[in-house]
Amino acid sequence: MNKILMIAVVGLLLVGSVSAYGCIYKNDNEAVKDFKMKLNSISLQQDVNNGLSEEAIIIKLKYFGPCK
Repeated sequence: MNKILMIAVVGLLLVGSVSAYGCIYKNDNEAVKDFKMKLNSISLQQDVNNGLSEEAIIIKLKYFGPCK
């Protein structure tokens, strides 16, 4: 039972990191901001194409988004 739980936790972490969103900071230069915005757009599009609901994306941002 413990092995199944461990596999499930690792699987969720891998799924959560597949299309992570990057933080855009004020001190990033314009090229870095543009790059991060493009990556975030691709990640969001990937999440929508994979069938994640709006609620699932919000939860993902809440728990996997380290931006502060």
